[in-house]
Amino acid sequence: MSAENKALVRRYVDEVYNANNLEHLEEFISPDYVNHMEAQEVTGIERLRGLARDMHAALPDMRHTVHIQLTEGDKEVHRWTITGTHRGDWMGAPASGNEVTIEGLTLVRLEHGKVAEEWTFANSLEMLVQIGALPADVLGGT
Repeated sequence: MSAENKALVRRYVDEVYNANNLEHLEEFISPDYVNHMEAQEVTGIERLRGLARDMHAALPDMRHTVHIQLTEGDKEVHRWTITGTHRGDWMGAPASGNEVTIEGLTLVRLEHGKVAEEWTFANSLEMLVQIGALPADVLGGT
């Protein structure tokens, strides 16, 4: 089961985030999907579709790279990096043209061969600094 779970999550990331094939969400996502993120909770396929659409609008050249995956039972965790150019509004910040890099971890719970639940931990504060929405000193730099 571990190999199947890893492959499913890789296909999900590649199709939805890298290829922007949002019409394929139902292949990967359970109807009662929930993503527990730092600042919000995304519930259901349509809300996830909207989030992915917003991400692609803000970072049209977005590349989501999975660095490592670990699985145990119905759980999969992966460390990832998203890179792209900030060319559209994101969280109220207008396009800056800045290159951004966001790093994070996602824990996935799979159910019946689909992603049912995710817990996403990302370096969102760093991204807001990179796009100019927050001053660099918010990170403790000089």
